[in-house]
Amino acid sequence: MKKINSILDVVDQYDLILCDIWGVIYNGHQLFPNVKDCLKSIKTPLCFLTNSSLNASSLVDLLNTLELKKGEHFEKLVSSGEFFRQSIITQRLPLQYPSTYLFIGSNSHVVNDLPNFNRVDDVDTADCIVLAGNNPSSNFKTDLKEIFTKAAERKLTLFCLNPDMIAINNTNEAILCDGQVAHNYKQNGGNVYSMGKPDKPIFDYAINQFQLDSPKILMIGDTIGTDGMGAKNSNIDFALVSSGVEHHIWQSEKSQLSFEEWLIHANQPVTWLLDSLS
Repeated sequence: MKKINSILDVVDQYDLILCDIWGVIYNGHQLFPNVKDCLKSIKTPLCFLTNSSLNASSLVDLLNTLELKKGEHFEKLVSSGEFFRQSIITQRLPLQYPSTYLFIGSNSHVVNDLPNFNRVDDVDTADCIVLAGNNPSSNFKTDLKEIFTKAAERKLTLFCLNPDMIAINNTNEAILCDGQVAHNYKQNGGNVYSMGKPDKPIFDYAINQFQLDSPKILMIGDTIGTDGMGAKNSNIDFALVSSGVEHHIWQSEKSQLSFEEWLIHANQPVTWLLDSLS
């Protein structure tokens, strides 16, 4: 692991950059300082790769409101929600088609108009569960107890469209993500199929968008458990930005070690460490 001042110090070593959004360029409210100029200065092809249950077009629209433009600041965008959509369209998931699903969450548009995939309102008639968009105001452990009990008894697979456990908001507070809800279902005996990082399929899907021959790739993220382990699973380098989840975990542990020492002590898979993208 080597500390660097800016991602611009190393990007020219790579053929492709994969970059997280939340915690790296964006805090859920606004861009971090100098992000726009930094992204525009990167000449290596860049693909945003994010655990978000939103589809790609919704996220591109969000980035547009932040004045980040496709073709100018990034080349492509892959979200775990979009990866799920494409996996249903190409029938690559372990389902019998046509299939029915029970939807849980707040981002139902991500599953709208999918072929041979029909929504039902009763767990007893569903072939699977789709979880997309945790509602922080709901107590999912209580609200979903009956549904999860029935679903686990029927051995229904829950497709989790955002495997993140927590995210850090613009006031530096941790908020629960879909991964926590999916973990609860798994604890109750249910089968969970995660659609995003750190699993290798979403990395392969993003990398294959570029049709490069044996590329050298860098993943930029703020979380070891998803970004870092995903990079390790895909045998690519990882740059950790200490503006998001991992830094929050270090702070919450009240460690006597510096953040860098804490990472080294835990033998984390970090190639580059930087305070912010630029």
